Amino acid sequence: MKKIVYVSIIAALSIIMFSAVVSAGDYRWGRFHGVYEMTAQGTALISTGGFTESADGFIANGPHVWGTVDRAYGTWIFKKDGTGKAEGRNFAFDLPPGHPVYGPRARDNDFYFEFEYEITRGGAIHVWVTTPGLTMLEMEGMVSQDRKTMTLNNTYTWFNDNTIFMATRVLIQVQNN
Repeated sequence: MKKIVYVSIIAALSIIMFSAVVSAGDYRWGRFHGVYEMTAQGTALISTGGFTESADGFIANGPHVWGTVDRAYGTWIFKKDGTGKAEGRNFAFDLPPGHPVYGPRARDNDFYFEFEYEITRGGAIHVWVTTPGLTMLEMEGMVSQDRKTMTLNNTYTWFNDNTIFMATRVLIQVQNN
């Protein structure tokens, strides 16, 4: 009889412990938040005539086509409710032949946007820009298990009919707000 009691107690405790671990996993990512500093790099292809999608990719229609190399830094704030905001500064080099009026040039601008995010149980993160008037930009990446770093990438983002943009971002936690 003692053995049955011991086995029953061990089974009950195992179920309780398993339930606590599973709940903690969902809670862990569901309450994700913090302040992260970002560094990013990207490239863009710009065509004043837009693009045509083909089996060989996106073909620039011209008449003026040039590329850019982009760098950025900024601060991202992730709130517990699945929303956040990002702001920083972007730097771009328009490569030869460059813009039809300005030619090759270096330029910079400030950016600000609000976003929503979701993290799956394995740490995969998906971010959607929600600021009205901005192009819907979707990013995806991974959050480290200790929450201190993450990657966010996007590919073939259309800012308008004339620009295709791709970027890679690395974010490092600086504050757990």
